[in-house]
Amino acid sequence: MDYTAELYRRYAEGDDECFEGVVAEYFEGLVLYLYGFLGIYQDAEDIVQDIFSYLAIKKPPFEGENGFKTWLYRIAANRAKNHLRSQRKVVLTELTEECAASEECDPEVLLMQTLENQNLYRAMRSLNREYYQALYLRYFEELSVPQIGRAMHKNIKQINNYLQRGRESLRKKMEEADNENV
Repeated sequence: MDYTAELYRRYAEGDDECFEGVVAEYFEGLVLYLYGFLGIYQDAEDIVQDIFSYLAIKKPPFEGENGFKTWLYRIAANRAKNHLRSQRKVVLTELTEECAASEECDPEVLLMQTLENQNLYRAMRSLNREYYQALYLRYFEELSVPQIGRAMHKNIKQINNYLQRGRESLRKKMEEADNENV
């Protein structure tokens, strides 16, 4: 059992202080993951807060067969899908830039990094939802293919296909963005 699963187990058994460790470990990653689904940062934060409220109040049992992180991301994906169904509209997003200027940073380097991040973000957001989800879980959350399969309710072959096709689509979209910027 991993460390956060153990924290959650201890919390479920009455040690209230352990829950803070679970929230600290997963809050930001879940928000970014759901932001990719929803396109609205505030909605992503609200859903993550809702998830942790649910865990804090209901204390659903974690069985441990798939890993705590996989279990938590499955809950998040299901909540995001329910949210999108309830919205019944296309979610349009605005690209937000956050670039903290400091004396140590070269403005030209910051500009290039910002442009690269914007291009990556746009390319990721334009991918098929399954491709996006598989790539995000693999490369940003570092889940294994079997863990991704359990989180997405897909078999290993489907996940491998999503990853392969997603990487190919992402590469093409990044090349198109590079050609537009030349």
